[in-house]
Amino acid sequence: KDWQSYDDNLLSELYVSSLYLNIAILLFITAVNWALDASRWSVLVSNFQPVSRSAAIKQTLAAHVASFITPAKTGEYGAKALYFSRPHRKKIVVLNFLGNMYQMLATLVFGTVGFGLVCYVFKPTYFIWYVLIVLAGIGVCFLIPRNLSRLRWSIKGHSWQRVRDYVLDIPKSIRIKAKIFSFIKYAVFSHQFYFLLVILDVPLNYPIAMGLIASMYLLSSLVPVMQFFDVVVRGGVAVLLFGWAQVPPSMIVIVTTTMWLFNVVFPLIPGSYFLMRFKTDHKIDTVL
Repeated sequence: KDWQSYDDNLLSELYVSSLYLNIAILLFITAVNWALDASRWSVLVSNFQPVSRSAAIKQTLAAHVASFITPAKTGEYGAKALYFSRPHRKKIVVLNFLGNMYQMLATLVFGTVGFGLVCYVFKPTYFIWYVLIVLAGIGVCFLIPRNLSRLRWSIKGHSWQRVRDYVLDIPKSIRIKAKIFSFIKYAVFSHQFYFLLVILDVPLNYPIAMGLIASMYLLSSLVPVMQFFDVVVRGGVAVLLFGWAQVPPSMIVIVTTTMWLFNVVFPLIPGSYFLMRFKTDHKIDTVL
C-alpha cells in the first residue's frame, strides 16, 4: 500500500509538472508569435519613422484590443494610426493593410498546399478538380493587377493606384523582411496548434496534421468575423476537417479554444493596459 501510495503521488507530481511545463511552452510560443508581429510592424513603419521594438509591441497589443470587437480587425487600423501624427496616419493605414496582406499571403500559400494534401489523402476523387481550381486562381491573380487600373477600387478611401505607388516606393528590403516575419509567424502559431495535438495524443502523423491545420486556417480566414467569434468559426471548420481523419470533435474543440485563449484573449490584458496608458498620456498632452 505504501509503495502504491508513493507511485500515485509520484505520478500526480509528474502530471502537475508536465502541465506547468506545457503551459509555459504555450505562453512562450504566444510571446514569440506577438514579438514577430511587432517586429514586422517595426520594419514596415521604419520606412518613414523609426520605431523601437518595445514601442512596436505596445502599439501592436493596444491595436489588438481595438480589433477584438470589430469585424476583420478593422479597429486595428484606427488604433495604430492614433500613435502617429495626423500627416502620417494615411501611410499607417496602408502599412497596416500591407502587413495583414503579407500574413494572408502566408496563409494562402501554406493553406493551398495543405488543402491539396488533405484532398489527395481523404478526398482523392476531388483532387484533380482542386488542382484545376488552383491553376485557374493563379491565372486570375496574374490578370487582376493589370485590370485594377480600370476599376474604381479603393482601400480605406485611397485609390488602388495611390496605394500601389506607395507600396512600390517602400524599399524592397523592407517588404522582404515583412514577408519573412509573416511566414515565420505563420509557422510559429501553426506549430503551436500541432503541439496541442501532440499533448492530447491525437493519432495523426506530422504531414497530415499540418495539412489539416493549414486547411483550417485558410478556410476560416475567408470568413470576416470579430475575433470574439473567431473561436466559433475556426472551431467549426476544424471539427469538420479533422473529422475526415476521425479525430474526436471534443479534442479539436479543446485545441481551438486553447489557441484562442492564448493568442487572442490573454494578449488583451497587456493590450488593455497599453491602450489605457496611451489614452491617459494623450489626455495629459492635450491639457498641457
